[in-house]
This record gives sequence, structure tokens and C-alpha cells, in this order.
Amino acid sequence: MTKELRPPRPRLRGSLDAAAVVALAGSWLAILLTCAMPKGWPLCLVSPFVPHWGFLGLGAWCVHCFAARRPRELLRWTVRVLGLAAPLFALAVTFGGFAGRKVPAMANPIEASSPEISVLVCNVHSENRDFAAVESLIRERNADLVLLLEINRHWLAGLQGLPKSYAHHLERPDDAGNFGIGLWSKHAIVSGGIVEPDGKGAVREVPQIDVRLRIMGARDVHFLGIHPLPPVSARAVERRDAVLHWVADRCAAVAPLPTIVAGDFNATPYCAATLELAARTQLSDATASLHQTWPTGLCYRLLAIRIDHVWASSGVTCKEAGLCPFVGSDHLPVFARLMLPAER
Repeated sequence: MTKELRPPRPRLRGSLDAAAVVALAGSWLAILLTCAMPKGWPLCLVSPFVPHWGFLGLGAWCVHCFAARRPRELLRWTVRVLGLAAPLFALAVTFGGFAGRKVPAMANPIEASSPEISVLVCNVHSENRDFAAVESLIRERNADLVLLLEINRHWLAGLQGLPKSYAHHLERPDDAGNFGIGLWSKHAIVSGGIVEPDGKGAVREVPQIDVRLRIMGARDVHFLGIHPLPPVSARAVERRDAVLHWVADRCAAVAPLPTIVAGDFNATPYCAATLELAARTQLSDATASLHQTWPTGLCYRLLAIRIDHVWASSGVTCKEAGLCPFVGSDHLPVFARLMLPAER
């Protein structure tokens, strides 16, 4: 009697199974690194993608189930993978990585009569020329404060038609790079201006906005508009984190004055740098419920992350927050309406 030979396993399924197991293990490793909150470059690039690692692991598991040849083999791999995943998942939940450890969300307002202030943040993208779309958005949202990033002289010329209600403004265009910044306000700017806080000896520093505003002629609010460097190198991470440390120092210096921090942080709510900033300042995130802001385009749903934020100090609550329509930039604008705490 000849022994019946079983057909060889299809190569495609074998390759899919191997790739799925590698992706599943890689996703858990990334989550573990996120729990460890790596701050140094390039490991700091892992933490912005916490949700993506979770979805990668889920997708890899589905592919593995599809590619397994026999139920017995699937069961064996299930035991192996779950044996690895269970302690990692427990660690991830304990330290908050997979569960979504991030900057705390801002509370909803309790007192409807509290004074309110609205903020619009828009990284216009220096190469974008859709001035009309941005101007239309500003008119539609009618925010008290409009923070525009990556502006240059073309943008200043293209936004000459802004409403006259924005009587107070500061701007520093950047024609050589992507770090122009400007603030248009309906409220008076009492003090402060555009500063370069990182001061690490670089040839060209990155400007930020640090102002004190007078709301309704009587109430003062501290506003910080920031756009630090993206974490593309160890040096850039150092300078980005220096700006976030400066934010913490400024919040401490003006306390208990209500403080609003808005801009393109070039960091997500899961990053070690933003978690450290929130812990030092007790800032909360008015835009915590929003989806990704960068980049727009074909990869938006799969790879985008939220790096554009509106935060505020303790006592400030969020009445409304939302993403704005596409205006030709690689960022989606962010809008938030905040309620200030009652004066003591």
C-alpha cells in the first residue's frame, strides 16, 4: 500500500502566513516601545503611530487566520501568538500605550454664562496658493483668534481681504523655509510678540508666538502659538522638545492666568514629549475627539496622524471642536471654542 502524499502547501499562503506573524510580532514590539516612552531619535518616531500599530496587529492576525493550512496548525499558532501577546497586552494596558495613553481630554463646560474664546489653527502649507479657500474658512468660522503657520510674503499678500474685525495681528513670513507664523486677533494684544525660544545656537531659529490678550476689555488670557521643528533628526527632536519645555516654563510663569496653547506641535498626543508637557503643566486637549490632521491626500485614512492641537490650562473647558474642510494644504485646519473659567 502506498502512502498517500498530501499536496504541498501553496507558496502564497505560506508567504502570507510568515509575513502576518512577523507583522503581528512587530506591532507588539512597537507598542512595547511606545509604553517605554522612548524620547531619543529615531525611537521617538514609533510613539506617534499607536493606533496604527494596533490596526496592523489586527490585520496581521486576520491574514494569519486566512493563510493557516489546517485547523490544527491554526490552533498551534494561536497558542503561540497569544502566549506572546497576552503579557505584552497586559503591559501595554498597564502603561497605557495600546489603550491610548495620551494627553487628557478637556472637560465640557459647566457654566453656560462663562466668557468664551474661539481659536482657528491652520497650517496653510507654504507652497499652497489657495488663498481664497483659507480666507473663506476664516470668514466662515469667524474665530476670535486665527493662527496661520507656514506663511510667506505670498500669503500675506493673498490674505489682504481679511475682515477688519481682526484689528490686532502679528506676522513673520518665511520665504526661505516653512516656519512663517502669524496671529490675527479680534482682542487686543496687551504684551508679548513673536519670539525665538529654543536658543540652542542654531544658525536659524524657529519663531513662536507668546502674547497676552485682553478679552472683552477686562479679562486677560495668555496665548502661545507654536510650530516647532518636525522630528526628522536627533538635532530636530532636541529643538522641538526645547520649544515644548519653553511652553511648560511659560505656563508656569503666568499661572494662574488662563493659558491657551495652539499650533502644529509636530507631535501626537501619544508622544513622550507631549505627555511630559501635559504632566508638567496640567494642560488638557480641546481637540482630543478629532481625527487625523496630517497629511491629507491619498494616504490620509491609512497613515495620517494628529499633530495640530488646541490645548488649554486647568479650568478652561471645550464647548466645540472640529476639523475644518480641506483648503489645499497638507494639513486640515482645527477649530475650537473654549469657555474660560469664572474670575475669582
